[in-house]
Amino acid sequence: MSNSTKHGVKGRVYLTPEQVLLAARQFGCARFVYNHLLNFSQTRYSHNQTKTSPAQRSLELTRIKTALPWLREASAQSLQQTGRALDTAYKNWFDSLMGKRPDKVKPPRFKKKSNRQSARFTRNSFRFKNGVLSLSKIGAIPIVWHRRVSGEPSSVVLSMTPVLCFVPSRAAVACCRLWT
Repeated sequence: MSNSTKHGVKGRVYLTPEQVLLAARQFGCARFVYNHLLNFSQTRYSHNQTKTSPAQRSLELTRIKTALPWLREASAQSLQQTGRALDTAYKNWFDSLMGKRPDKVKPPRFKKKSNRQSARFTRNSFRFKNGVLSLSKIGAIPIVWHRRVSGEPSSVVLSMTPVLCFVPSRAAVACCRLWT
């Protein structure tokens, strides 16, 4: 076993107008899935007084993807990662309630369009080669890193803040989680 740690490296990407629309669609789909699964969990708990397991939320994600065809326009792996982010939020909250965490964690909240938008891409849904990042359903994006990138990326988070949405260059910030 090697002594490797995960760390993030930020970079700035410059999207074409078409890629801005594709990224916005990805962000919207991820936000919709997160909010839908959170509502599903809350509604189920209020009716049955039972917690929703990650497997049940995953089945609900599969159900809504077949019911809502526009969700197919977004990267499937990214939507699955959104469900896992909600699972982590619930785990952190329950651990906080049980005293397993030293800090107090609030319950998961609905995501707003006016806040920072993000989408996580796993190894199967992106490629990084020669300074160009290729994301599933978005395409090849040139990226300028703020630090030297070493190691093989395990995931990429494409995020956009409301301030950057109005910059003429249509810049967004991408982060890579790397093993070094």
